[in-house]
Amino acid sequence: MAARVEDLEAQLRRARRAERARRLESERLNEQLQVLQRAMATTSEGITISDARRADMPLIYVNEGFVRLTGYSRQEVLHRNCRFLQGPDTPPEEVDKIRAALNEGRQYTGELLNYRKDGSPFWNRISLTPLRNSQGKVTHYVGVQSDITERVQAEKSVRDALTLLESVNQQLTGANRRMKRELAAAAKMQQALLPDRVPETPTVRFHWKLIPCEELAGDILNIFRLDADHVGIYLLDVTGHGVAAALLAVSASRMLSPVGNVETLPCEANHEESHSYRLLEPAEVANNLNRIFPWEPESGQFFTLIYGVLNLRRLTFRYVSAGHPPPIHLKVSGDAVLPRGKGLPIGLSETPYEEQVIQMTPGDRLWIYSDGVTETANQNHEAFGNNRLLDTLRRQAETPLEKGMEALLAELRAWRGNRPLEDDISLVAVDARTA
Repeated sequence: MAARVEDLEAQLRRARRAERARRLESERLNEQLQVLQRAMATTSEGITISDARRADMPLIYVNEGFVRLTGYSRQEVLHRNCRFLQGPDTPPEEVDKIRAALNEGRQYTGELLNYRKDGSPFWNRISLTPLRNSQGKVTHYVGVQSDITERVQAEKSVRDALTLLESVNQQLTGANRRMKRELAAAAKMQQALLPDRVPETPTVRFHWKLIPCEELAGDILNIFRLDADHVGIYLLDVTGHGVAAALLAVSASRMLSPVGNVETLPCEANHEESHSYRLLEPAEVANNLNRIFPWEPESGQFFTLIYGVLNLRRLTFRYVSAGHPPPIHLKVSGDAVLPRGKGLPIGLSETPYEEQVIQMTPGDRLWIYSDGVTETANQNHEAFGNNRLLDTLRRQAETPLEKGMEALLAELRAWRGNRPLEDDISLVAVDARTA
């Protein structure tokens, strides 16, 4: 009997220890459940639980985050299928994906356009996870829903911006192609104004070169017959580059170059005698240009000019310099003369221009050039300068005119190296032939 009592007391003690353990475990689980419930209640995401065992899988739980997200109260949504959040613009293909996942008992994650109670749309990132019993059968679905409207709108803004950028790029590409075609056509027209053939005379030979730094040049030149004994020569340089400079250069060139008749700035018709005219002095031509092309502060454009008339019999070059680098008179003796330039650029002078005269002799050469020659810079930003120009021309004094000019251009290319051309280069050379 005593042994039996002792055994029963031992069983009672074990039962009491087991009960205390179960109570402690129950309290622990209850505490965890409370933490889980508080977390589900306070999270910003909407959390739902639907019953997969009942028809239409109604909601049996929604947290406070879902209420805040949708605007519906718990009483309005419990025991209903979650499709009440769908609306007119909800993409049906995404709804089909959800339905297929639920029917097949698998997880679904996606983005769907839903509507709040007040009718306002929002983008909803939905995650549906199945819960299974011990037999593996799906009993419930846990849903997590997040408002991603700002992200979707930001992505849409980026896509719209990229689409707009692509459209603008296409338009710019088209505009650039058109601009290149138009610039090429304009450059071709500008080239047509340059001398295609220089006058051929027994006493004087001419050669020229114009190298634009862009598609259109701000420099322009011409060598043309005025009559049997006189040849007109001009070289002008418009400030700046591009279309505006080229237009001004072309406009001035049209007034200086004879086109089909002699009624241009260098010549003046004699109305008292038919078919007769007089040659205007270079200073008169420059004064007329200064009047026709006044400087306009809005455009800020003006141009420098050398315009002269060469007498083929006397070998005198009567010219006017309007802010332009002076011509170089390279004598047969090897001496080089640089007359002082007189006068401001065309459009800026308030006083009449003065004429200058260079007397050439057989064997002399005359070089007219733009400042793009002397201002050509090397890698150290050092300009080619007048001294190098004079040395190069002296070295080439005995070579044929064309080869001498090519040698000068080669010197300029070597001096510039890999630097891009920053200004137009224009050259006119006059060679008084020896007997």
